[in-house]
Amino acid sequence: MHEDKWRIRDSIWGDIFLTSKDRKILDTFEMQRLRGIKQLDFAFLVYPGAEHSRFQHSLGVRACVDRIVTMSKIPLDEEELELVRIAALLHDAVTPVFSHVVSDFFRRFYPNIIPPHEKFVSEVLDGVCYKKFQEENPDITGVAIPLRDALEEEGYSRRDRERIVEIITGGGKPSYLSQLVNGPLDADRLDYLKRDAYYTGVPQSYDDRIFSSFEIDENGALSLRARSDAVSAAISVLESRFWMMKKVYLHPTTLSADCLALELLLRGLGDYDFYQLFTLDDAQFISLLLNSNLEEARKLAYKLRYRRLPKKAYVAHISKLPERVSRAALGMVDYHELQDEIIREVKKETLADEISDIDVFIYLPRDYYTEIKGVKAGNYKLEEQDPSIIQTLKTRYSSLMQVYVYTEKRHVDAVKKVCEKMFNALSQ
Repeated sequence: MHEDKWRIRDSIWGDIFLTSKDRKILDTFEMQRLRGIKQLDFAFLVYPGAEHSRFQHSLGVRACVDRIVTMSKIPLDEEELELVRIAALLHDAVTPVFSHVVSDFFRRFYPNIIPPHEKFVSEVLDGVCYKKFQEENPDITGVAIPLRDALEEEGYSRRDRERIVEIITGGGKPSYLSQLVNGPLDADRLDYLKRDAYYTGVPQSYDDRIFSSFEIDENGALSLRARSDAVSAAISVLESRFWMMKKVYLHPTTLSADCLALELLLRGLGDYDFYQLFTLDDAQFISLLLNSNLEEARKLAYKLRYRRLPKKAYVAHISKLPERVSRAALGMVDYHELQDEIIREVKKETLADEISDIDVFIYLPRDYYTEIKGVKAGNYKLEEQDPSIIQTLKTRYSSLMQVYVYTEKRHVDAVKKVCEKMFNALSQ
């Protein structure tokens, strides 16, 4: 029997057992909001089943933490186990609307607006987003309690909350606690790979022996056991991630929707406070944009809502393109300079002014392999354990570094011609 437990049936992990404390935390404003935040943003426009939420994923991360701790026999004391479980549930409480797109938007265009991650997580746990919600909705009271109140009522001290923040953001000691939730190979990744594959219908998975493959090394860090089965299981996770990126996360149509949403944010976000993005859910936000006073923002919102997505006009590997494209991908140059140049050249080539600055969109990639470089087995990096397979993986991940240019269907040929001329590289 599971005393004082609340059982949730999850589509990926089966029964997940939670305590009454967990239930109080899940019933807060910040956590219930996550039911309306899609895990995969606009991937549902390609894979209709991909409607799963950040709330489901939060439960899944908690389930994966329990699996790692139990199956790998990680020696946590009672307090450590309780805190890391709560951190697993709360790790996505700071997710904005259009989660990945909005995060990329601020990283690319307004990096100085975002508070430092640790500071912002702490603010959310202290109720800053709930306060913003109450300011905007003074007549709505008693619907949901703020996260801070729930944590205090369940006996979590200020120091406990600070430790939860440290675990979520990857800081603090001991490091193995945060690495369970925020590491190169963690419970977060192990859940989303399985969950995203299930809901998209993509037949992709990894070796479940990974859950019994962890240990705490001599430096107090979470690492893989220096065994062939552990290394093999870890490589299967990295391979699964590559195929999910290729088939789902970086699907050309998904990227088209992301580009449209990014431009929509640029045009329409001026009316909204930064913290509002953490009080609304996806449906509420798109509804506001559909009713925007700004014509361009409204037009883009309707295109996104009714899947009138721009078409792929040009694609090439970033290594084959001029340095200024790489600099734009790194945020060193405003990518709108490239966008404006393409539009100007199209107008010259076609001798027409009908193409506008909301008709061309550019997707710029980043280095997707760097996020998993820190995986270690014993005292050695994974690439030292199996260099040939890891080199193959690096090459595969490198192949994902594609630059896409999208436009309205009627402009595809003209934009393709201009891009090939500008970038001196034929479209793939």
